[in-house]
Amino acid sequence: MLIKLSFRKNLIYLFLLFIFLILRRILGIIISGIYGLDNSLIFCLLMFLGEFIGGLIIYYKQASFLDENKKEKEKEESLFIPQLTKIKVEMKRADNLPKIILLIFFASFFDFIEFIILNNFIPKIARLSATSTLRLCSVTTITSSVLCFLTLRYKLGRHQIVSLVIYGIFLSIIIIMEFHFKPKDIHLGNYVISYLLVFCHFIFTSFTDIIEKYLAEYDFLNPLLILMSEGIFGFIMTVFYSIFNSPFKELQVIYNEVEGWKFFILIILLIFYSVFSLGLNVYKILSNVFYSPMTKS
Repeated sequence: MLIKLSFRKNLIYLFLLFIFLILRRILGIIISGIYGLDNSLIFCLLMFLGEFIGGLIIYYKQASFLDENKKEKEKEESLFIPQLTKIKVEMKRADNLPKIILLIFFASFFDFIEFIILNNFIPKIARLSATSTLRLCSVTTITSSVLCFLTLRYKLGRHQIVSLVIYGIFLSIIIIMEFHFKPKDIHLGNYVISYLLVFCHFIFTSFTDIIEKYLAEYDFLNPLLILMSEGIFGFIMTVFYSIFNSPFKELQVIYNEVEGWKFFILIILLIFYSVFSLGLNVYKILSNVFYSPMTKS
């Protein structure tokens, strides 16, 4: 019974991950449809800003709550149990601080590159179907399974290997169909490069998941602390990239073209986008830690 309740409780993380993903996509479609703000770097800034601010607030609240509970527990124990000796048990981390910071940086870097690939590189090379990334997302499952086996030493059961083989077969069929029904106005070379970038996007997703799982499992880092740190690195990288491709020019154009109240609504929608991004990334990393990169993908 306890296992059943625990399973239902943990399943909520995957459910909320799905809900926030859908909410953010719907909001992105609304902003794109009304204001024409699509594939903008402003979304990347808002995503990382939400990760940092939201992760910081939630982490602080969680730490305060745990600290209060610890003090209450110690107070209750001191009333009934004589505290003759105090044994301090510390879990030894697998890595030192510089390596941990480097791993967090790479996790944030891969997340940043994913956004740039999907929203900046691919649209300039070839026009792909809006659902192409949905049809090819099994790449993440295959890559995450292989990386978990090689880096985290996860054992793959026979049924899992069979599932991955089936994934690979259907993925090959999908790729063949994608090229068979390729639009005639798109150059084959550009089409190939675009799909290679889609594959890179999914592989980088697996890299980020594996790093986050490793940091939580081997270095015992709080997932919210990891998320907050990723938000810092990601925001800094996006700011530097904005020097060459500023997203604020697009906002300036919209401000000059629409009425004041419409621009105010846009700001509200962008704030909600940041909030939904926070929820998405919080439950993404929690699902990744409580389950595994394979299960999440």
